[in-house]
Amino acid sequence: VPLPELMAEALGTSAASQKTARLYQHALCELGDEFRILRHTSLDDIRRICGRRTAQAVGRLRDGKVDWRPGYDGEYGRLQIFAPGELDEVEGQLSLTLEPAGTGHAEGTVPQITEPAKQAEEPGAAVPAPELTDLTAASKSGVSAPLNPAQQKALLSAAPVTAVIAGPGTGKTKTLVSMILHLLKERGVKAGEITAVTFTRKAAAELKQRLAQGLPGSRISGRIQTGTFHSLCYALLKKCGAEFELADDGFRETAAGQVIEEMSLSCSTAGLLGWISLAKAGAVPHADDSENPCGFADGQGADALLSYNRKLREKGLLEFDDLLAEALRIIRAGEVPAKLLRPFSYLLVDEFQDINAVQYELIRALHEKGKELFVIGDPDQSIYGFRGSDSRCFDRFLEEFPQADVIRLEENYRSSPEILAGAMALISHNPGGTRSLSPTLAPGLPLRIIQAESGLEESIFIA
Repeated sequence: VPLPELMAEALGTSAASQKTARLYQHALCELGDEFRILRHTSLDDIRRICGRRTAQAVGRLRDGKVDWRPGYDGEYGRLQIFAPGELDEVEGQLSLTLEPAGTGHAEGTVPQITEPAKQAEEPGAAVPAPELTDLTAASKSGVSAPLNPAQQKALLSAAPVTAVIAGPGTGKTKTLVSMILHLLKERGVKAGEITAVTFTRKAAAELKQRLAQGLPGSRISGRIQTGTFHSLCYALLKKCGAEFELADDGFRETAAGQVIEEMSLSCSTAGLLGWISLAKAGAVPHADDSENPCGFADGQGADALLSYNRKLREKGLLEFDDLLAEALRIIRAGEVPAKLLRPFSYLLVDEFQDINAVQYELIRALHEKGKELFVIGDPDQSIYGFRGSDSRCFDRFLEEFPQADVIRLEENYRSSPEILAGAMALISHNPGGTRSLSPTLAPGLPLRIIQAESGLEESIFIA
């Protein structure tokens, strides 16, 4: 964890603030490099130079006594070292009264550092960023700030199918949370009829937290079904009486090894398991072995998959990938009681660009039994093709649902105009035409282009 982040927590300010920068520079001058301070410098010396709170922060980090908070929608995750209210104590806290340079300083105070101020006079220096916009501030605390027109349009859409194409930094999660709150507060939808699908457990936890913030003092948010595709399908199968356990990695490797031996395949267990995972995600045709990393002869891929699945079934086991396919099968077969499908009446899917073929069919099947479908994502941020996702899912979705209400979020609250202009010029070479994002931040530094002579040189520069 960067030392300025620890100091910012101790100071109760941001890692980019002048107070943090002064303390950080002072610590480097007095105690040595950052890694030494974080790992080896005695806490007494840190306390003498930086104050009690910074010493406490470093000590707790070394002991692993920190609380990790997940990130969301462009916000990095962060750690919390001090519990809420703990920093309210003033005893031992750093004094932020800066002494004139050269007059000495009391324990725990920081001398004035003036040299960095020269940067402001240099040509091309960054224009100070304005205060956080209402939307950006709200994205950290909930959904209290007003929505921009495009977000408001998405919120008010009551079409059976709504697709929101949201570029990076446009407030995707805020829009999703606002939509759920709108369903509850303005349209009178019952919490038990709403399901929000995310792609990680951390994202699901973050969504629950932000819903709770939007419904203070209420238990309604706890009745909204949120989770990953896998967790929701697991719960649905269990409620339908399915008897199974999840296969652990050891059994999966053993079963794959047995298939390789029985069929005399020339691939590793990891290679076969990777191919099977893609096949179950719908990314590799079961009977067409044109994508052939395992060296299959004609039809061997399908036979290997059948043999592997048979070994799982004999032990009453399912894989994570099987959860989706089995849930899809019983929904299509009409084997799910209506009361268990009721929570999917209003289905909202986050990061839609990351879904695979089976997840796409699962969404369709659930929507056929439900009322409204709301998907949000950005085709240009699809990065999970290696595990079966397909960025073309948006194109397919709009072809199959031509009546969908399509809304684009284009106001960017994250990046400077210079970064957006360069990024849009590059990303617009992707299929789908020119992209458009409107910056809300003030101008910053111009982009620098670094041309390396080799991949190694480039890697060293980045590092």
